[in-house]
Amino acid sequence: MKVSYNWLKNILDFDLLPSQVSEILTSIGLEVEQMEEYHPIKGGLKGVIIGEVTSTIQHPNADRLKVTKVNVNHGEPLSIVCGAPNVARGQKVFVATVGAVLYDSEGKEFEIKKSKIRGELSEGMICAEDEIGLGTQHDGIMVLNNSALVGSSASDYLHLKADTIFEIGITPNRADATSHYGVARDLAAYLNYNHASTKFILKPIEVANLPKPTNTLKMHIHNLNSNKAKRFAGVILSNVHIVPSPEWLQNLLLAIDVKPINNIVDITNYMLYGYGQPLHAYDYDKITGAELKLQNASKQSVFKGLNEKTYQLNSNDFVICDSQSNPLCLAGVMGGFESSISLSTKTIFLESAYFDCDTVRSSSKTHGLQTASSFRFERGTDPNMVIIALKQAAKLIIELTGASLSSDIIDDYPIPILPTEVTFNFKTCEKIIGKLIEKETIKKIITSLEINIKAENNEALKLLVPPYKPDVTREIDVIEEVLRIYGYNNVNQSDKILISANNSNKSQSPIFEKSISSLLISYGFNEMMGLSFTSNKYFNLEEDSVSVLNNMSSELSNMRTSLLNSGLEAVRYNFNHKMFNLKLYEFGKTYSVSKDGKYNENYQLNIIATGLKENENALNGTKTIDFYYIKSITENILKNLGIQYFNIQETKNQKFIYGLEFKVNQIIIAEIGLVQSQLLQTKNNNETVFCAQLNMVELMKLALNTKITYQEVSKFPSVRRDLALVLNENITFEHLKDLAFKTEKKILQKVDLFDIYVGAKVGSNKKSYALSYILNDNMETLTDDKIETVMQNILNVYKTKLEVELRA
Repeated sequence: MKVSYNWLKNILDFDLLPSQVSEILTSIGLEVEQMEEYHPIKGGLKGVIIGEVTSTIQHPNADRLKVTKVNVNHGEPLSIVCGAPNVARGQKVFVATVGAVLYDSEGKEFEIKKSKIRGELSEGMICAEDEIGLGTQHDGIMVLNNSALVGSSASDYLHLKADTIFEIGITPNRADATSHYGVARDLAAYLNYNHASTKFILKPIEVANLPKPTNTLKMHIHNLNSNKAKRFAGVILSNVHIVPSPEWLQNLLLAIDVKPINNIVDITNYMLYGYGQPLHAYDYDKITGAELKLQNASKQSVFKGLNEKTYQLNSNDFVICDSQSNPLCLAGVMGGFESSISLSTKTIFLESAYFDCDTVRSSSKTHGLQTASSFRFERGTDPNMVIIALKQAAKLIIELTGASLSSDIIDDYPIPILPTEVTFNFKTCEKIIGKLIEKETIKKIITSLEINIKAENNEALKLLVPPYKPDVTREIDVIEEVLRIYGYNNVNQSDKILISANNSNKSQSPIFEKSISSLLISYGFNEMMGLSFTSNKYFNLEEDSVSVLNNMSSELSNMRTSLLNSGLEAVRYNFNHKMFNLKLYEFGKTYSVSKDGKYNENYQLNIIATGLKENENALNGTKTIDFYYIKSITENILKNLGIQYFNIQETKNQKFIYGLEFKVNQIIIAEIGLVQSQLLQTKNNNETVFCAQLNMVELMKLALNTKITYQEVSKFPSVRRDLALVLNENITFEHLKDLAFKTEKKILQKVDLFDIYVGAKVGSNKKSYALSYILNDNMETLTDDKIETVMQNILNVYKTKLEVELRA
C-alpha cells in the first residue's frame, strides 16, 4: 500500500524526516518495503530556473533560429539558441540550464548540454510547455508573468511540492492501517508514548452539519440480508457537474499512483485512501424505480462491471440491485457499468456501507476481482466510519460541484456493532513478553491506541476495543498491540540457553507436507482427512490387508492399504450431494501385512481430481480434468522437492484403467492413473476420477539428498523446433525423450509431447507423436545451420534405433 508523507502530515502534525517516519512505521508492524521521492512533474524540474530575455538577434546561419541572451541572475547572461517564433526581449521564461534533466512525452530523459547549434554557442534551453511536462503545446515558449523572480526555481514558481511515498506491506490482520488516517493513528500512538512532552493529536474527522436537504428525491432501501450488508447508508445529491478535480485533489491521488478520473470518483477515492472507507456513486437516473435491493445474486445472473467485463454470478455473491433485481453493484468489490457516472450525470446516489468481509472475499476470489475496495472490505472496515465518510464526501461534492442535497441521509443499521470487550491481565502480559512493563506504561500505550479502559484493578483491565480493530478480540491480541508500540527492541534477549541438546531424530514430514500443501492449494486443492479404518469391500483386488475387530462398526473392519480408499469415500459422498468438481489431497499412513506375517506401515500422499479444472465461467468455459492434468501436478511436486530426474513407464496397478509410474533407481516414487469405474461404486459409472499416489518415505529420502542448484537465465533466445513422427505403438514418449538428450547434451533444453494420433492415416500397430524441442545456447545465438544439424542428428538416431519415420 502506498502512503504519502505529505498526506500523513495533513492528518497529524509532526516534525520528522521521512527516513525517521519509515523507521518508526517498520518498528510498530507497518513494514516500509520501499521509500521513494515523488514529484508532480517527473524529475522535479531540477536545474530549471526563471530567466529574463535581454536581447534577441537573428541566427546568422539559420532563418528559423534566434540567438538570445538570457539573464538568470547568476553570472553573465546565458547565450541560448532558440527556435520559438514568439521569443522576444523582456520576456520572463523557464530556462533549463546545462546539466538539467528533462523528460519527453514518453518519459525518456534527456540532459541539457552546452553545445553549438549551426555554429552559435547555446548554454541551455528556453522551454516550451511540453518540454517540462506542463502540457502538450509546442507552438512556442512559455511566457511568464512579469512578477516572476529572475533566478528563482521553476518548482517554487509553480508551487510544486515534492513528496515521499512509503510502500507499506500491510499484513492481513492490520485492517485498521489500510488508510492514511489509520497509519497516522498508529504513528500518533507511538509518538505519544515516546514523547511525553508533546501531545500529538490527529486532525478531527468529524464534519460540520450538511446543508438542510430539499427532500425532493427518494431512494427506497430493502436490505434482504443484514448478515451481509450489516450497515448501508446513502444520500442523494442533485445538480452535480462532472468535471476534473481541483489540482490539490489530483496531486494527492497522483502521489500514491491513483489516476484522477473526475471530481465525483476522485472524492470517493480520497475517502477510500484517506480514511479507509470505500464509497460508491450511482447515477440516480439509471436506478430503475428509485429502489435498491440488497440481496444474494440469483443463480446464473449476469453483472457488467465498471471495467466493462461481464461476470456470471452465483448465489453466494451479494449484490445491490434495482427494483427489477438487475445487479448494479457487486457489493464491496466493484460497481456496475449500467449505473456508472458519466459526463451527463446530474444526480447521484452516494453509497457508504459496511459489508461482511467473508462475503466480499468470496466474490473477489471467485471472479478474480482484486480492487481497492475489496482489499479493505475483506480485512474489515470501520462501521463507525460509514456515516462520517459519507458526510465528508457529500460536503466535498457540494463545495466542489455546487451540488444540492436532495435527501436526508439514509442509514440502514439494524444491529449496531459494539466495541469488543477484552480482559487484560498484567501477569499474562509479563509472561508472554518476557519483561515486566509498568502498569501505567501499559495503560498509556493502550489508551494511545484508542482502546478504552472500562474498568481496572491491580491485576487486570477491562477493555473496550473499537470495531476498526477487527483482529483484536483476545487478550493475546492486546498484548501484541502493547508490545509493538512499546518496541520489540526494548525487550532484552536472555543470555541463558533454556533448551537442552538431544539426539532425537525429529521427523521431517511436517516440513515436506507444508511445502507440498502450499503448492497443491495454489492449484485449488483442498486437504482431506480420512479414517485409517475402511470397509472390506475394497479388498477384492488385494490380499495383504490388515483385519481388525471393530465393535463400533462392522463396516470398518480393515486397515486401509491405500489412501485411495478413503479418498473414494469422500468422492462418493460429494457425488451423492451433487458436488462433481473435486480436488482433494491427503497425507497419511497405509497398513499391510506381508506373507511372512510382518506388519508394515507406509507414509503416502494421495491426490484425487475429477470434474472441471475451474468453475465454469464465460472466460474459461468448461475445461475438464484429464490424465495430463494429474500428470503435470505430480511432476510439479517432484520438481518442487528438487527431484528433476526420473523415469516414467506404464503402471501395472490394478486400481487404474491406465496409468504411469515414476521411478528413481528402479524404486517407484509415484503412480498416477484413471481409477477403475467399479471402485467408485456410484449410481453412474461414467464419472472419471484421476488419482496420484506418492511414496512420501522415498520422496523425503531423495529430497534430503538432493542439492538444488540455480543457474542464470540465458541471455540468448531459445528456439523451438517440432517433429511429427510415425512410430510403432509400443514406443513411449520416454524412449524418444531419453534418446534426444543422449544425442544432444549441450543445447537441448526441453522435449514435450503435444499431440497424439492413432488411426488409418498412419497404419495398423502405428501411432503418430508430435514433439516439440526447445534449444538454447548460453554462449551465443543459435544459427539456422547449427539448429538443423542438431535436429537432423536426433532424427537420424530415431530412424536407426527405433525405426521412426517423419509423418508426411
